[in-house]
Amino acid sequence: MTDIKKQLKDIATATVQRGGIYAVTMRELGKAVGIKSSSVMYHFENKDGLLREITMDYRDEFFTMLAEVEIKKTDLRQKLFALLDIFKDALGERKYCLFGMMAAEVQYLDKPTRKIVESFFDRLASWIEKQIKESHHQALKKHAVSHARMLISGLEGALLLDKATGSQKNLDAMKHWIVTVTQ
Repeated sequence: MTDIKKQLKDIATATVQRGGIYAVTMRELGKAVGIKSSSVMYHFENKDGLLREITMDYRDEFFTMLAEVEIKKTDLRQKLFALLDIFKDALGERKYCLFGMMAAEVQYLDKPTRKIVESFFDRLASWIEKQIKESHHQALKKHAVSHARMLISGLEGALLLDKATGSQKNLDAMKHWIVTVTQ
């Protein structure tokens, strides 16, 4: 991948995370890296193609981080804290989770990108469910699927509310919830 294409994708990802898919324009991307919008089109078939590529890249990076968490952490609480930290990092950069933003605007995505968004949340739920089932927490194991979905919803919602209010109190509440359920 060319340096220009990587720069375009990085800028587009950050732009979507801060302002949604309509905040990204080929003209503004071109300006940001010093090329014409027609040259941006050289790298991506169209805006849908750009959105699909950044979505796949973000997904791959996200799950690479989670694979590292599985290697480095053995305790369920620590694994869930590491997941929480990904959301805290986004808040620290004044961003939303890319998939949270994509989910909020799913009706504007093309079908292939929509499928990537749907599969991301399913894959994340499966990852959390696996961590729960491999832990010693019997009460959690019984309803691992529900706990996984609730955690994802809680993290996405907490990030949304904390960014809107300029605080971290909802993500902190998620940390407290993790501590409570993993005792």
